[in-house]
Amino acid sequence: MYNDFALVYDALNGDADYDKLFESIHNKLVAHGIKDGALLDAGCGTGELTLRLAKAGYDMTGVDISPEMLSILDSKAREEGISIRLLNVDLAKLRLYGRVKGAVCTFDTLNHLTPASFENAVKRISNALEAGGVFVFDMNTPYKHTHVLADYAFEIDGDGVKCIWENAYNKKLARTRLAITLEYDDGTYAFERFFEYAYTRRHIENICKKYSLTVESVIDGETFGELRKNSRRYCFTAVKNEEIDV
Repeated sequence: MYNDFALVYDALNGDADYDKLFESIHNKLVAHGIKDGALLDAGCGTGELTLRLAKAGYDMTGVDISPEMLSILDSKAREEGISIRLLNVDLAKLRLYGRVKGAVCTFDTLNHLTPASFENAVKRISNALEAGGVFVFDMNTPYKHTHVLADYAFEIDGDGVKCIWENAYNKKLARTRLAITLEYDDGTYAFERFFEYAYTRRHIENICKKYSLTVESVIDGETFGELRKNSRRYCFTAVKNEEIDV
């Protein structure tokens, strides 16, 4: 899963403002007294945010389920002479040796998890945090699923590959199916199929509370301003209450 997708991931996110995202997250970490130390990037992908946080002085661990994503991140880090610890593991099965001061999880990574896996991932990330540690994460809103992602299709041309992306929303399951076809210049094809789940703010906050995380704020994850009814992405800041395994 996500392995061929890794080849076009950066192209698909070409309009993402990583600098603004980094600034918002970095400010939240610093506001909680986390200016350096161990930090986890959960679902790090090809590592654009991971690298920025490493350059800011954090000891980064990047986790992703896709070995291809991690390979791209590893190449970027080597080119820039940056040391990043990489783990190829499902977030629902994450287990770190030692604690981290903070964790980040961006670009709707958690939406890709089933309800059971989502809950397990929050539990595992909470267990990885020190008491007082901060978890900053974003998730696509139900509004985005029903008004933006639903039944949406587009094409994008990358370096030697064309990406055809088609979505289908299942209202009963509150789930969007994402079907990606990659057509390479040599005439070969690759197919990726995965799902995103629409989770409400209340459900997300309840899961956080269950696993000793107190949500301090929720803002718009695209504008980094006040959350609106038509916001397409949440950005949560949660703090670990106690240093216990939950």
